[in-house]
Amino acid sequence: MKRILLHIFACAVLVASVCAAFAGTLYDLVRMTTPTTGANYVVSLGVAVPGFRSFSQAGVPDGATVSIGIFDAGGSPVQSLTGRGTYSAGANSVTITQIIASTNNDAMIPLSGSAQIFISPNALDIETVTAGSTGTNGVAPGDLLVASPSNACNGSPCLADSGINKSLNGLFNAPNVQSANYTIAASDCNGTVVETGAFQTITLPSSLTGFPSSCPVRIVNGSSTRAQALSNFPSSLPTRCGGACLWPNQSVTVGIASGAWIVIAAPGRWKPPSLGGVQLFASPSGSDNNDCLSSASPCATIGNALNIVQDNIDFSGGSNVATINLASGTYNECIFWVGPIVGVENVYILGSLSSPSSYIINCANNYAVQARDHSIVTLEGLTLTAQTAAYSAISASQFSAIDLDTVILNGDSGGIDIQAFQLGTVNIVGPVTAGSSVAIFALVYESANLTINSNITIDFGVTVGTFAEPTELGSIVVTGAPTITNNGTVTNMCSISLLGLLNRGGITFPGAVCTPATGGQLN
Repeated sequence: MKRILLHIFACAVLVASVCAAFAGTLYDLVRMTTPTTGANYVVSLGVAVPGFRSFSQAGVPDGATVSIGIFDAGGSPVQSLTGRGTYSAGANSVTITQIIASTNNDAMIPLSGSAQIFISPNALDIETVTAGSTGTNGVAPGDLLVASPSNACNGSPCLADSGINKSLNGLFNAPNVQSANYTIAASDCNGTVVETGAFQTITLPSSLTGFPSSCPVRIVNGSSTRAQALSNFPSSLPTRCGGACLWPNQSVTVGIASGAWIVIAAPGRWKPPSLGGVQLFASPSGSDNNDCLSSASPCATIGNALNIVQDNIDFSGGSNVATINLASGTYNECIFWVGPIVGVENVYILGSLSSPSSYIINCANNYAVQARDHSIVTLEGLTLTAQTAAYSAISASQFSAIDLDTVILNGDSGGIDIQAFQLGTVNIVGPVTAGSSVAIFALVYESANLTINSNITIDFGVTVGTFAEPTELGSIVVTGAPTITNNGTVTNMCSISLLGLLNRGGITFPGAVCTPATGGQLN
């Protein structure tokens, strides 16, 4: 017999006559280092921690599933986890098959490369049974639990009760690991389903025939890089991916109440572990039913990618940058970016610095890109077109900021290229081209600010009525030593009023010299 676990019945001592049945194969003094980094379910094994043994030294057989813990003091913050994993002697690794609890919202913790993994019992290894009662599968105080390769339970923990072996697998359901589309079955009740495939669909059946009355099931996204789509789940879950979905390493627990599926534990916002932030992808040939986390599975619209950032992600804790990578083409939409976002520092929308004319945001009836309410966005390698004179190609307001790098601005012929107001900020940090005729190149007002720190080119044949118009405490300030190249026609260099400020920084502005109105300042 490989392991005998004796249930000690001492109700005269235990409060309320409560006793516990223990099950599971344990190995003593196993604690090893792991060089694995990131939220990786396959944990490579390093060396035994001094004073402890390795998995092989303790005699853990290849393929054995054991109860494990992970402690990582090298991360920020310190993280820990308890669950179950399968040992591979050949790969010298442990694959995490079930997470029972973790300090990362019960998801896989991001490993620092200096964590320790060890064998240890956990809460699911114990069933508490009150004296005089019977627990799961007939377990009662005083029963003898045995596990042996030769017993009737084929090596699983068994109950020896009056010579009758009763399997305890119902107590300790192994996780149901899937890698393709999967529909929850009655056999998953009181257990965990782990989906390891890339953007697969987990479905709750409409018919509950054959299901028990409650049927709690925990569904885990076992992928650290892709989402999993949830079909037929309760409408209380947030929707994206064409419906509800689990983001990497998230989990949701559902059950049955009054003949319908309900959410017992919602996944909440996704907290990406990487300090590099989140990479999202969009393409005119994509679909907003995708998870947008791969160039092979992009959103169709930039707006949907922004909605994922705004509605589904918690950037606090270091992962505070979101990047939306665009495929070339025309995006017929108007970008409206409203903050604040949970923990986010910046959102990058990236086209191509070498060919911005191939990455077009074409807005028919609003600002091409509008940032409001403490949002921050960087636009790189893009062409922005606004087709209505009432709106500009760029608009920043209410403490928001837009950085421009290698951007072509195509405002309407009667409109504006850049507009900042209500304490908004626009920063020209890379080359900007005025690509169409406009009434005003830059209108800045209501204590807003435009900083010019890179070259501006007015394209051939373009007509600009007024190049710079700061008003109502708005300011336009040149820093560094940029140049403004005029290949078109600029009528007025500036119009300054109501305590507006234009500081040219010693460079030449196109158009006739303007005379500031009373209170305006021209430097």
